[in-house]
Amino acid sequence: MIKTWLIVVFVSILMMITLLTVNLMLLVNVELSINFLKQKRKAITANSCIDDFFESINTILDDSVSSSRGNFSIMRETLEKEIEKLIERVSKTKGFLEECGLKISFRKSIVFFNNTEGYVIQIVAEAYAEDCEGLFSIRRNSNIVRFIPQETCKESNIAELFPNNSS
Repeated sequence: MIKTWLIVVFVSILMMITLLTVNLMLLVNVELSINFLKQKRKAITANSCIDDFFESINTILDDSVSSSRGNFSIMRETLEKEIEKLIERVSKTKGFLEECGLKISFRKSIVFFNNTEGYVIQIVAEAYAEDCEGLFSIRRNSNIVRFIPQETCKESNIAELFPNNSS
């Protein structure tokens, strides 16, 4: 009779240890899953911010070209002013993103040049996002180009935009 009780007690203790171990493994797995989801959320947020930045530059360029109606000085002024406003708005949100654990930086350069068939506006934008914990980083580039045929340009403004142009 005592041997039977010892077997029951031993099996019960073994089952309790097994259940505690399984529960501990589940808790650790849940904690790891939560941390993974937090990092995934940060990466998705960073990617969305970068996409929005590139899309905003694309839209600003389209609006500047269409609203200028061939007047390059107006187009250039509008483009540079609107992109500076965008950079200002982005810099205001950096504090919020850093509170979320993200460091994001943006750079851009605007190049105007002409060829035999027309004029080209090129914006090269670069975005870099990094997790404050150092777990991931994202670097993306965008090359946005618009071609404007010579026929649609007002000749009086060409000299202002392209001083070396002989036309």
